Amino acid sequence: MRKYKIGKTFHPVFEDEEEIPENIRIIENWREGELGDWIKADDGNVIQALRVNKVMNQGKYPIKYIGTCTGTYLCRDSDKMDTEKRENIYTFSARASNNTAKRIKTRNYLTANEAAFSKFIANGFSPQEAYKKAFGTENNQYAKMKSAVLVKQERVVSAVKEEVDEVLKGLGVDLNYLIKGVKLEAENADRSNDRLKAFSMLWDAAEVIPKQKVTQLTGAVFQGFSDKMLDSVKRPELIGEVADAPTKE
Repeated sequence: MRKYKIGKTFHPVFEDEEEIPENIRIIENWREGELGDWIKADDGNVIQALRVNKVMNQGKYPIKYIGTCTGTYLCRDSDKMDTEKRENIYTFSARASNNTAKRIKTRNYLTANEAAFSKFIANGFSPQEAYKKAFGTENNQYAKMKSAVLVKQERVVSAVKEEVDEVLKGLGVDLNYLIKGVKLEAENADRSNDRLKAFSMLWDAAEVIPKQKVTQLTGAVFQGFSDKMLDSVKRPELIGEVADAPTKE
């Protein structure tokens, strides 16, 4: 939960469903919110409508707008509401500050929405679809932009890994199972290329040779050795051995 001060009053922004008091009724479509209502923004967070009015625009009819502790938003179908703090919360065109983006990157705990996002990712949804499901938005472009940031965060990556581990565990797949499967492939595959790939995976798993050295060695094997390279590795004593060798008469 975040709080922003307007005048002498602090107004919360709920980022986690568990933080929301039970007596609060949430308006799912924020455009239908009225003064004092708690509305769900397109980023999945819940915020209170502090100002509700209408403004004359270039069109024929006045347009409703809602003001919150983070900004002011027109209630058109094409407009989206987020809870990123604007530098000027009373104008429609004010851009969001960098505070929210910084907070997403520095936060060391997982919110309920982020946990749901991680679970959807682990179950095969694309980041964009996972964001839409977890944060309750239908805006594809917004979901694509926000999910691209989330999938880079260490806490989300760790959560996805944990979810994947649980899925694999439920299927009876563990490290022993995987290594055993690769070992069988290395021993029994019909094609030499498949066997080599399986052996490569086993070498990587065992970390017997640093990857950089393996790459260099592999390159040398496939590229072959030049005559100059072969000459450079002849044993120095070879000439002496030839000179001392008995000759046939």
